[in-house]
Amino acid sequence: MLEPHNKTGVPIRRNTDIMKDLDVDSLAVMDFIMNLEDLFDISIPLNAMAEIRTVEDVAEVVLKMKTNENGL
Repeated sequence: MLEPHNKTGVPIRRNTDIMKDLDVDSLAVMDFIMNLEDLFDISIPLNAMAEIRTVEDVAEVVLKMKTNENGL
């Protein structure tokens, strides 16, 4: 999902900084987050969005939101 936003062509890995390494602006990040919310049927709170910097951060937030949704 990030590949279309990857302006630098660097490989996307867990520790890839979305804005810095991929040269993605904040509007594209918000678009990416909204697509994730639709795909996983979750709602990511604004305070959690502010903490997302890396691909791993994204995975952790999605997992946390899905886990909370399922009551685990």
